[in-house]
Amino acid sequence: MDINLNYLHLQSDRPNGNYIFGPMMFTTIAFILSNSATRWCDYINRETLAVDPRYPWFGTAGDSTNIGIWSFQGQSAGSTVCFIYPNDMNVDTRTNTARVFSTWTTLMGGLIMITMWFTSCKGISRFGWATMGFLLMVNCLFEGLTLLLKSSSICDPAFASCTLARGSRCGISAIVFWFIAGASVATVPPPKV
Repeated sequence: MDINLNYLHLQSDRPNGNYIFGPMMFTTIAFILSNSATRWCDYINRETLAVDPRYPWFGTAGDSTNIGIWSFQGQSAGSTVCFIYPNDMNVDTRTNTARVFSTWTTLMGGLIMITMWFTSCKGISRFGWATMGFLLMVNCLFEGLTLLLKSSSICDPAFASCTLARGSRCGISAIVFWFIAGASVATVPPPKV
């Protein structure tokens, strides 16, 4: 069996060897979970206790509706679909905060993820690598702040009872993976420039 030593030597000259695989994988999983959490209409399950005049489209007492940060679930032609909230919707500070941080985690997480993918071919400075790790930890915090939707006026206890649904569970999983991704960046040496 003939082994080409030049090939083995070239493989070890990659900017960061195989070490980048862990942070890249955790960041990609966190990004997918984060987007799965907030881009659909099943972040929270809202059971209507009494009709809220601010949100009449959620139905009457006893109705259960899945709601998201940007849309809510409804019926159209006998099938369940997501409807975007009306323009005249009463949006409180907590709903706006959840929306802002949802957008932040998508934009910043996507930018970091793509940058990590490219560092497998091209090195990055120690400062750039540390900055990516820091921003992943910030994303962990900001992903958690999207859960403020559960304490917004949409889930006012006088009118509704809200429980976590599939989206918020994906968001909680994303929090864990953003943290693991940031911690794994701290344990991996920066790719050689």
